[in-house]
Amino acid sequence: MKPLSGLKVLDLSRVLAGPLCTMILADLGAEVVKVEPPWGDETRGWGPPFVEGESAYFLAVNRGKRSVALDLKRPEGQEAVRRLAQKAEVEYVGVRCGIMDQMAASLGQPGQALFLDTRTLAYENLPLPPGVRVAVLDLGLGRRLAEAGYNRRRQEAEEAAKRLGVRSLRDVADLCLVESLPSPLDRRARHVVSENLRVLRGVEALRRQDARAFGELMTQSHRSLAQDYEVSLPELDALVEEALRAGAYGAKLTGAGFGGAVVALVAESRFPAFREALARRFPDLKVL
Repeated sequence: MKPLSGLKVLDLSRVLAGPLCTMILADLGAEVVKVEPPWGDETRGWGPPFVEGESAYFLAVNRGKRSVALDLKRPEGQEAVRRLAQKAEVEYVGVRCGIMDQMAASLGQPGQALFLDTRTLAYENLPLPPGVRVAVLDLGLGRRLAEAGYNRRRQEAEEAAKRLGVRSLRDVADLCLVESLPSPLDRRARHVVSENLRVLRGVEALRRQDARAFGELMTQSHRSLAQDYEVSLPELDALVEEALRAGAYGAKLTGAGFGGAVVALVAESRFPAFREALARRFPDLKVL
């Protein structure tokens, strides 16, 4: 039985994020009830009014016992949708992911980086330095995180935090502390702690509009992911190094690793030559 079997979902197809919510809930086993405007008697009994002025709600009723209304034009409603999407990936797909992807997909802005605190969900959009672009380098390497080592890495990070006596590795500010951990927990913790420090330095670099410094931090991040967190692949490592030789300020694997793509920070003026250089080395590479 799917996690949401027995749940009825009112589908408001014209509401912000309504189609996405409906798709996720239906995939989890919910029954979708389609209602098109004007909304009338068929919506009675679903709980609070779901249309009020210019506000619109996405409603779910669990076997008629409980109704939940999310105003998708308000921040709290949008946050609930993000958490719902994360819950679907954790409980249904089986990947013990965080909420970064959901936040980035819904809050990201063109030409800006998203600085996100995943504990508080506070965020800030920071402009990229002028004259650069983020290139996506895709070799077509698939990945299935639930079957790879993603969940294992999370378990190792949690065990490292437990041994260090902290709630999370984000609460460790001194890299020297991780050296007391047994292998491989020392390497996993070293990556997480150093990555958090790189993020803070990256924010400073963006505020200075320093593309070179930000690119160097990207490359450091990749090498830490490859050597300490051990989630890269030889193909991704080779692609990062070739991107640097082709003139990128920096490059790193993107996402959780175990496949996927590389992102590179490249000067707009050098992008055509950069793309041509990579195409010679990797004929099947897609550069976006």
